[in-house]
Amino acid sequence: MKKDRLIGVTNARYINIFARLCKFACVTPRDIVDTFNELRRSLSKGELTASAPSSSPSRRPKGRRGNIALQDGSGYRENYDRPCTWEPGEKQCWLMSELEPWNRLLSRTYVELQEHSWGELTMRGYSSPKSSIPQASDALRSSLLMHVLLQQHRRVAHAVGLRKSCLSRIAGFYVVNYTLEQIACNLYCSTPDLDLLTMFNAIRELGASSRIDVDWYEPLPSYVAQFGGLCRISTLLLDLANCSAEDAKNLLEPLVSATNITKVGIECDEPVGHAVVEQLVDALCKTKAVSVLRSLEQNRSISELDVGGMTFNRRSAKALARLVEHNRTLNKIFVNVDEEDCGGCPQIRTVCRELKEAMPRNRFLTTVAVNSLSGNCASDIVIKEALRRNRMLVNQAVHFVKGSDSKKDALAFETLQHSRTVVRQLCKDSGDPDEASARGKIDKARRRLTFDYFIFTGVVKDKIACRPHSKRKPGFDKLDKHVQAHICSYLSLTDVMDV
Repeated sequence: MKKDRLIGVTNARYINIFARLCKFACVTPRDIVDTFNELRRSLSKGELTASAPSSSPSRRPKGRRGNIALQDGSGYRENYDRPCTWEPGEKQCWLMSELEPWNRLLSRTYVELQEHSWGELTMRGYSSPKSSIPQASDALRSSLLMHVLLQQHRRVAHAVGLRKSCLSRIAGFYVVNYTLEQIACNLYCSTPDLDLLTMFNAIRELGASSRIDVDWYEPLPSYVAQFGGLCRISTLLLDLANCSAEDAKNLLEPLVSATNITKVGIECDEPVGHAVVEQLVDALCKTKAVSVLRSLEQNRSISELDVGGMTFNRRSAKALARLVEHNRTLNKIFVNVDEEDCGGCPQIRTVCRELKEAMPRNRFLTTVAVNSLSGNCASDIVIKEALRRNRMLVNQAVHFVKGSDSKKDALAFETLQHSRTVVRQLCKDSGDPDEASARGKIDKARRRLTFDYFIFTGVVKDKIACRPHSKRKPGFDKLDKHVQAHICSYLSLTDVMDV
């Protein structure tokens, strides 16, 4: 009971945090009331409890209503301290079934919750429109909900894509949440950056190095030498153009002994090869983009597509949308549009509009990005919800491979059994990079699906038993189980309707 009091959001320590947030955001008393009402609805499934003010007229003096509401303890902790219900491998947290309303609240400050593994969540920031600035009340509400997520929920395991200015503050949440496994961020710093120095100093002081994951693009040589070994680096992109010998040494020396860097990209302009590169670019630009995209609709071998150097008109954008709608193998699509090019912004709007129409009908893509100088422009709520749904399908399919008997998980596996995302997620969960082992597990799950087809469809609970034929002919249950499974391999779980 003492531990529950420390975790709840109604204790003195948490109220002090909220008071500092209010002072920082410069909000009105009405904003504070609305924020607490929003928090209460989020933590109590939208149900009003005894501690909520009555909507009917009261005969009591108005000055006494607040005292009665505060003194009424029934439902007070239930309203504000709804604990995490996650149980490893068995039960998901209640938050999983209420992601949509929470994401609608968090989207006001361009943050979302995604399921990255069965029952586990990632809190991810994404690009905001240039003309859209969150209001103070929205920022306050989102900040408070983020505090709740990181303080109370054990399965919010990652925080990704948050800005440097808030990362040093977010890192402090490690003090109250020991199950937050990872914070990931993208860093671009070709010039000295005070926020970056503050962030790295905070990481060092908190001792959180092992739980920070960084994608670092074009870092300053002095920063690499000083902070390169401080945290995990998934991607390090170096540009050696115009580097002095000393700078190149600072950039490259850490790579010799580094064990915390997963992927390195090194760029350097070489005049000798420049003409060849130009010829290649010209040849690609002359290719009919629409024909290429249409030919990929039925492709069954490419899992990632990175499109760049292409001018998107209405016709080519529709071809891209058709590709998204019909291709069943692609897991990731990256579209790179140069805003400085003629018509760059209209191209972005056209591509995003077509993707918004196509994504709800896709079940296989887990990453879609329309990249420009301002970041990922594919941040429409429809696209985000489709990607979240697809990631949840992947996790359900993986859960089936691991032995789940749920029909929901079986349906997800049947849909994604040939998708490479399932293979990748199995490798990630097991920590084994060998895809052959993961594919072996998928083959076993596929056989289990065919052998237990009638159990998963709900036709029988144990095994098939047919009524005796009037002419004593053998029924389906008399067939060898391998023959039964072979027949069922041609059927889909959706061929049997639920009664």
